[in-house]
Amino acid sequence: MADYRFSRRTDVYIQGAWQRSSPSGTSPLGVAWINGVTAPSSTTNQLEAAVGVRHRF
Repeated sequence: MADYRFSRRTDVYIQGAWQRSSPSGTSPLGVAWINGVTAPSSTTNQLEAAVGVRHRF
C-alpha cells in the first residue's frame, strides 16, 4: 500500500495484489481468487488494484 498526503486531512492511496495459482488437489482448475474480489479469475493469474482519496473531518 502506498499513501501520499496532500494536506493534514487529505490523502490518496493505492493498494494492489497479484497472484498466480496452479492446479492442486483442493483446486483442480487452478483458478486464482483474491479475498474481496467478487469472482475468481478464469485463468491462473489475477490482479486487483484499489485507488482512493480520503478526507478526514
